[in-house]
Amino acid sequence: MPELLFSKSCQFCSKPFYGPVQYCPFCGKRQEVDHQPQELPLQPPPQDTQPITQQPPESPSDQSKDAGAANQQTQKPPTLPPQHPAPINPPPNPLPSELPQTSPIIHSGTNSKSILGTILLFTLVFLMVGGGGYYVFTHLRGEVQNPHPPPDDPKKEITRVLATETVSQGVVLSKAVNRVPKLEITLEAAKKLTNISPRYQEQEKKAETALLAAKDNRDKSLMAYMGKLFELTRHSQENIAYGIDIVRNSNLATREQKVMDLLAHHVKIMKEKPNVEPEKILRDFSEQFNNFVD
Repeated sequence: MPELLFSKSCQFCSKPFYGPVQYCPFCGKRQEVDHQPQELPLQPPPQDTQPITQQPPESPSDQSKDAGAANQQTQKPPTLPPQHPAPINPPPNPLPSELPQTSPIIHSGTNSKSILGTILLFTLVFLMVGGGGYYVFTHLRGEVQNPHPPPDDPKKEITRVLATETVSQGVVLSKAVNRVPKLEITLEAAKKLTNISPRYQEQEKKAETALLAAKDNRDKSLMAYMGKLFELTRHSQENIAYGIDIVRNSNLATREQKVMDLLAHHVKIMKEKPNVEPEKILRDFSEQFNNFVD
């Protein structure tokens, strides 16, 4: 059964067209169908109801004209196939890498201006008003880092620095003193293995070399400690007591506290007898740090 064609007009461009289509073939816009269009039935050709009258005979030329006119009246308009507009595809979404890289601050308009204005305002306030607060903060920070302000007498500050350096050198000496007995035990074990089998001679040589290096390091650390101790005892007893008291009341580790006790004892001995024997100081460190573990 042939498809019925309906006479319609576009709702947007008002151009007439035929067919049950949803898109206008001229503008391509979708038509909103509110109701079913009425079918246009094909009407039969009108019949002549006038009485037949006798017509005069026509000439052949007139007959050809009448036949041509009758053919034109009986011809129907050609049926056009429904035209469907091509679907309109939306453009694909661009990839993030294809988007133009722009700064949000530059293109934010009024917001960027207000942000920059706020930053400039706070900067000016800090420079004009907060300058004094900066110097106060710097002063307080210096007092926190150095809880003991320098004394009026520069000699007391010198003794404090010397006491700090002597304690640091005493810590190095205490570690060197602890290392020697451990290496002596290792050497004795290597000698016993060598007596069992000659293949352990290489280990015995390595243990002996390590012990000699540890003893040499211990002796050098002892001389450095005694040098700082002698330099400290050249000052007055009052200044020495001040320096030792400041260092003792600072945040010291357990090993440093033990060295501080030895330092106070050695200062007292060296004040009474400047030519103190190094063996005496070495023996004190060995007894103080015997089996000591941090």
